[in-house]
Amino acid sequence: MSEADVAQDFRIVGVGASAGGLEALELFFDNMPARDEFAFVVVQHLSPDYKSLMAELLAKHTDMPIFQAEDGMEVKPGSVYLIPRKKNMTVYQRKLFLTEQEHGLNLPIDIFFRSLAEECEERAIGIVLSGTGSDGTRGLRAIKEAGGLVIVQDEEDAKFNGMPRSAIATGIVDFVLPAASIPAELNNFVSGNVRLRGPDKEIESGGAGRLSKVFMLIKRKTGVDLSFYKETTILRRIERRMGINQVADLGSYVRLLETSSQEVATLFKEILIGVTKFFRDPDAFDALCEQIVPRIFAGKASGEDIRVWVAGCSTGEEAYSIAIGLAEYAEEHVLQNEIKIFATDIDKDAIDFASYGVYPESIAADAQSKQMSKYFIRKGENYQIAPNIREMVIFAYHNVFKDPPFRNMDLISCRNLLIYLQPVLQKKVLSNFHFSLNSQGHLFLGSSETVGDLASFFRTVDSRWKLFASKEGSYKPTDLSITTPDFRWREHLYDVNTRVEIGRNQRAADPVYEHLIEEYLPPCVIVDEQRQIVHIFGDVNPYLRLPFGRVDLDVIKMARTEVAIPLGNGLQQAIRDGDAVTFDQIAFQSETGEYQSIRLRIRPLPGTRGTGFYAVLFDDRQTPDPHSNDRVVPFDIDENVRQRIADLESELKQTREHLQATIEELETSNEELQATNEELLSSNEELQSTNEELQSVNEELITVNSEYQKKIEELSELNDDMDNLLSGTAIGTVFLDEDLNIRKFTPPVAGQVNIIRSDVGRPFGDLSHNLLADDLISTIRAVRDDQQSAELELESRDGKWFLIKIQPYRSETDSLRGIVLSLVDISERKSAELALLRQHELLMGVLDSNMSAVLILDHHGCVIYANKPAEALIGSDQAGLTGRALEDDAFAFADANGKPIPRDQLPFALLGKRADALIDFRARMKTADGKREIAIHANPIYDERGNVTGAVLSLG
Repeated sequence: MSEADVAQDFRIVGVGASAGGLEALELFFDNMPARDEFAFVVVQHLSPDYKSLMAELLAKHTDMPIFQAEDGMEVKPGSVYLIPRKKNMTVYQRKLFLTEQEHGLNLPIDIFFRSLAEECEERAIGIVLSGTGSDGTRGLRAIKEAGGLVIVQDEEDAKFNGMPRSAIATGIVDFVLPAASIPAELNNFVSGNVRLRGPDKEIESGGAGRLSKVFMLIKRKTGVDLSFYKETTILRRIERRMGINQVADLGSYVRLLETSSQEVATLFKEILIGVTKFFRDPDAFDALCEQIVPRIFAGKASGEDIRVWVAGCSTGEEAYSIAIGLAEYAEEHVLQNEIKIFATDIDKDAIDFASYGVYPESIAADAQSKQMSKYFIRKGENYQIAPNIREMVIFAYHNVFKDPPFRNMDLISCRNLLIYLQPVLQKKVLSNFHFSLNSQGHLFLGSSETVGDLASFFRTVDSRWKLFASKEGSYKPTDLSITTPDFRWREHLYDVNTRVEIGRNQRAADPVYEHLIEEYLPPCVIVDEQRQIVHIFGDVNPYLRLPFGRVDLDVIKMARTEVAIPLGNGLQQAIRDGDAVTFDQIAFQSETGEYQSIRLRIRPLPGTRGTGFYAVLFDDRQTPDPHSNDRVVPFDIDENVRQRIADLESELKQTREHLQATIEELETSNEELQATNEELLSSNEELQSTNEELQSVNEELITVNSEYQKKIEELSELNDDMDNLLSGTAIGTVFLDEDLNIRKFTPPVAGQVNIIRSDVGRPFGDLSHNLLADDLISTIRAVRDDQQSAELELESRDGKWFLIKIQPYRSETDSLRGIVLSLVDISERKSAELALLRQHELLMGVLDSNMSAVLILDHHGCVIYANKPAEALIGSDQAGLTGRALEDDAFAFADANGKPIPRDQLPFALLGKRADALIDFRARMKTADGKREIAIHANPIYDERGNVTGAVLSLG
């Protein structure tokens, strides 16, 4: 691969970490070799008040260059980029962009991961390491939805498992590994990456048949046919799973699916990954609440149900968001309509998750603070949907492709599901939606979806945010396939009472049984405790009649006037006492005008005590039943009416008194609860805000503490190294602070200064020492005040010599922080100097006692010494001769004729040419008693290389 290809193909790996993340990052980069296929962007929770040391610390664990991210910095392969403090970071066109962090809950990992998903799509890689809270969870979901790779540190391996646990709970994670094992799996995934389509966009040879087999295996496992999903979506998910499982071709992957039901389930979940969050696309949601919700409520009478269907609800965020929007509108306008939301999906795990209504704290970034405090309850590190919102939503498994659709819906929300379907399936789903909506219903689609061929059956309300209304009077076209409803799903809703009714209906259908009933059983009706008729036997027309207007099956309202009073009294007694009641001689006028009387019998049905079914028999034959124990009472209408009125008045009085007391208690309780609720809401908001801030600060401090702890360890090691270095050099060192108190010292100093470990913190001047110096502390103070170094050579009482170096101790900012006092043992050097000095004095004594005048020259031919005879000869003392060259006027060398001798002809110059002794050089010279001729003998002085570095002249 060329450098240009690498530059285009490298993957950006987002690494999120918080508390305890330093150790995990070090383990990760210790095992991650430098590769041009990757660029790493590390996003941490950093304290805004302390400088991060992460770059310095990580540099010891990787060979890759590490950069502190800057606004607009280009991301290059084989590099590591770190987020600066007090910044959020995103990536766009392979460049990093920084923004200031906002006040409140801040989720920098989620922010970066979501931008990474948008930028790199299926080539994005997200890694979550140790940390508290749930930052990174939403971002990983975005990466997964885009087809990227998601890796999380194992909870057992993480120092703080809050972030890993929250990410793993989503069920979307590809790998859960220890931090040290992640790099190997990362390299394996990239190395095993395959493509099932070539440049011509055609699937590989034989792949279509194998793809069909993949659909078959999924359908056999889950019951869901995905063959009408868009092929590109399916292939992208299969490619990911092949890379994760290190499978090289589609045939091998099909064989893996045949042997692993777990892999089939995992692939199915990969394909079903839903794009969802609370109040997704806020502008679209605002349009829904402003344009559609008022219309829905306006078309409903008070108390009438509002029905909503959220198809493909995934983990429930969309359904709860719509519930909150409807609840807010109903509360604002004081409406009493009951809201029912049916949220369905084919992912059973997602349905289970949504049913709990518990979400990570990162959802706070999607909702307004007012909504969070009112409709969500804080549960540890999570938020739970408030009960009043949770009760509005019914979650259920439902396959929108084949299961019967719901009926009479006021609103259907199905966002970003149709884009994954082929046109034929889109058409079928939309036709089902049209069938489900009532005449004034509305449809809410995703931003990239349309109603397509069904445009004639929907009216556009908002083309930008895909809001549609069902056209009034429109009918389903005959060529649209509507799934026949299957009512077997309702069987489990019937209770034991309903099953009794069904059983009776089935028996009544038997002709023999029906004949026996008509022949031997008087006209009879079966009623429940609400006096509703559930079944009729025989001809009851003489006693009951259908009411006018709206049909009401209340048996009292259907009874003729003469029968209604005894029937009401009898039912009340039977329901109250649970015993049979019989009234005799009830007179009434038939339709023919004749007067007749009947016996009315009311009995609880056998085997249904407590279930509330009663048989009402109208017996016009009045024959006594010899087997019946019923007490037959002649019906006195006047007495019954009086008794009935008295009972009703008594009940009404008691009811009024009880109602008045209840109202007063409720009013008092309501006022108290309202005041308490307001206080609790206010306290909850304050506590929630404080808790979020404290948690954020805690994470930042943990991160800072980890970095400083690491730095302290390094400084401790460095301090130990320095101690060992100073001890090994046998140099005694004392560190003093600005007040000349002892801060630290090395063991060798104790030999001359009477100091022990407990003296740390004491003034240095309080200690005694063995050095022959009374003004040492004064010198130290002078160095502190003048900030100029000083050196002293001092002898100790035991005869040793020390070089005392006194230096200012300066900080990184060059400010004075104290004094450093060093004691270097120079006894050997001092002994050598003294020996040389004695030899020098001896030599000088010998030369001065010599009768000849002697001059010693340096390598430039200048006088460095003249003995006493030489001073007398020349007439000048030692000071006047030192530094004089032979050609100076002090000597005035001349030949026999008195002509000055050139410099190159003088003795020192001749020695340089000859490199041996010069004997009996004669010349006239200026002396104390005038010019006279003298003889000069010159001997050269050689260095270790044999070069002439000086000369000894004897003048006579």
